[in-house]
Amino acid sequence: MAYDRATFDKIQQAVLTKTGMTVPLPSHPSDGLWVQPDGKGTTKTGHPDRGVLPTTHPDSGKTVMTAHSPEGKMRLHLVQGQGDSVQGMVWHQGAYRHALGVLCQKASGAPYLRLNVVDEEGARPMGYGHALNEMEAPSRANRFVFRLEGEKDPVIAQMEKPENRVAEFDKKWGFKAPYPL
Repeated sequence: MAYDRATFDKIQQAVLTKTGMTVPLPSHPSDGLWVQPDGKGTTKTGHPDRGVLPTTHPDSGKTVMTAHSPEGKMRLHLVQGQGDSVQGMVWHQGAYRHALGVLCQKASGAPYLRLNVVDEEGARPMGYGHALNEMEAPSRANRFVFRLEGEKDPVIAQMEKPENRVAEFDKKWGFKAPYPL
């Protein structure tokens, strides 16, 4: 699957403005970012005419989830991207990285979010995340847990505006119960 690079860059620029970050957008000779069916990015590029581009999402650019360290440092800021993708910035291996997340399904049907770093080489796998379904309290049923390659600790992200979510969203993203419980 391909993602339009110009649209990715436009949304990323808005993320950088929103977060006050000054990380330069990576240059890349291809017009697309390419991911495999399992959501893993690949530096191989396909033929633009054969790539299936996701549709524009009406909520493109709106914050989907954020995560901060106990000290308040931003660890992750993801917004709605093209189609069912998210994109934004992730603190990974000591630096902020441009990220593209693709919603995928395991063989069991369980959804997960594959995260890819986007750099000069294209999109490459960075980690994955899934809904955290702890039913004791609504705040815990509103989170995503990420495992990033090369990082010891998981990143726990808070979903944005859970009260506005619809049942279809919860199911698609892997939440087992609607918010609030």
